[in-house]
Amino acid sequence: MVSTRLGIDALAFAQQTQPAVIVLDVAFPGTASWDMLKALKADRATRDIPVVMCSGLEQEARGLEAGAEVCLSKPVMYYDFLTALADAGVNLSASVKREASQISD
Repeated sequence: MVSTRLGIDALAFAQQTQPAVIVLDVAFPGTASWDMLKALKADRATRDIPVVMCSGLEQEARGLEAGAEVCLSKPVMYYDFLTALADAGVNLSASVKREASQISD
C-alpha cells in the first residue's frame, strides 16, 4: 500500500506502477479528489484501474457518474471496504475472502 496527498504524485505513481486499486478520500465538496478521479479516468494508462471513493457526504451518485467503481460512506467499516474491493475487481487473498465470508454468513 502506498499513500500520497498530492494529486500529481498519485497520478504519476498510478501511471508507472499500475496498482490493483486506487482509494480516493473525499473530505469536502470541490476538493482535488474529484479532479484526480477525472484525470485518472481520462488517462489511457490509468483509466482501467478501479477506483474506490470514500466520502463523509452523500456523494455516491456523483462518484459513480465520474467513473468510480464503488463509493463508500464514512465511516468506512472494514468488511464494507473488503466488499468494495471485491466489487471493484480486486483479487483478494484467500484468507481475506474466507474471513469476509465468515462475517457475512
